[in-house]
Amino acid sequence: MNFLGFGAIFDYDGVIVDTEPIYLLAMQEMAKKRGKDFTLETKREVMGTGGLLSMKIMKERLSLKENPEELLKERSEIYGRLLSRFGIAPRPGLFFALTLFKKMGFEKAIASSSQRKWIEMGLKSLGIENEFKVIVSGEEVKEAKPAPEIFLLASSRLGIDKEKCLVLEDTLPGVKAAKGARMRCIAIPNQYNQDEDFSLADRKISSLLEITEEMIREIFL
Repeated sequence: MNFLGFGAIFDYDGVIVDTEPIYLLAMQEMAKKRGKDFTLETKREVMGTGGLLSMKIMKERLSLKENPEELLKERSEIYGRLLSRFGIAPRPGLFFALTLFKKMGFEKAIASSSQRKWIEMGLKSLGIENEFKVIVSGEEVKEAKPAPEIFLLASSRLGIDKEKCLVLEDTLPGVKAAKGARMRCIAIPNQYNQDEDFSLADRKISSLLEITEEMIREIFL
C-alpha cells in the first residue's frame, strides 16, 4: 500500500514536545497566587482542550473571579517564563516517527490547541521547523477539541481527504476530535492520563518508538 497522498497529523503538546508538566506548573502557580489548589484531576480535565476552554474550566473548578481571557493571558505569560527556564524537550521517539512517516510518503501537519508562537518556537528549538507542511493552531478555529474542526482544517490545508489522515494524540479530547473528523487515530497517553479509556482510538501505544510500518498499514486496512 502506497501512502503518497496520505497525511499524518500530530498534536503538539504531549506528542511532539514534553510541555504538559510546564503547563501544570503554570496553572499551579496561578492557583497558589489566589490561595487555591490546582489538582491533577483538574489538569486532566483541561488537557487537550483549547486555551479559552481550559481557562473556563479552571475558572469554574476553582471559583475564580477573572474571565477566561484574563486567565489565558496570565497563563501565557507564566508559561513563557517557565519555558525559558526549563527549555523544550522532544517526546521519546519523535525523530524516529518523523523519519518513518517521511519514508512512507506521508505529508505531515500539526493541529494543536496551543498558540502558534509556542509551536513555532518549539519546532525551531528542536530544528524541525521544516518537517511540517501545515500548522493549525488553536487560535484559528472557533470550536476547540473535542470538536473535530481543527483536524478537518488541517486535512483541508494539506489537500488530503480526511479518510486518508492519521492523527497522533495524547489526550481524550484530541482522540474524540480525530474520530469525530472520521480520521484514524493513534493514542499516546502522557504521564497524567495513562489510566484513562482510550478504546476509541485505533491503537494505543506508550511511546512514538512503538509505531511501525506494519501498524500503520493495518490501521488503514
